[in-house]
Amino acid sequence: MIVVGTDDVFLATKIAEEAAKKDRKITFVANDRELEASARENPVLVLIELGVFSLKTASLMKKNGATVIGFLMKGKAEPEAEKICDAVISEHEMEKKIPEIISKIR
Repeated sequence: MIVVGTDDVFLATKIAEEAAKKDRKITFVANDRELEASARENPVLVLIELGVFSLKTASLMKKNGATVIGFLMKGKAEPEAEKICDAVISEHEMEKKIPEIISKIR
C-alpha cells in the first residue's frame, strides 16, 4: 500500500493515476493524525509533502519499515528530513519520477 500526504491536487491526481495503472492500493491522508493512523496498515511506501506533514510522523512510518520519500514544493528541506526520509526531492522531480517510484514497490 502507498500512503500519500500532499495538498497539491494536481500531483495527487498524477500519483493516483499511476498507482491505478500499476494496480497499487493507495491511501491519501489530509493531516498528521490520518498519516499516523495509516501506519497501522503497514504501508510499503509513504510520499509526503515536507512542510505540510510532521517529520515526527514520517519517522514513525520509517520505523514501521516503510520507504519514506519527502518532497518539497519550494525551498530547502530541514536537515532532519534528510536523516528521516529515504529521499528528499523537489516537487518537479517527484512529478517526473512517479512512474519509476511506484514501479519499484511490490
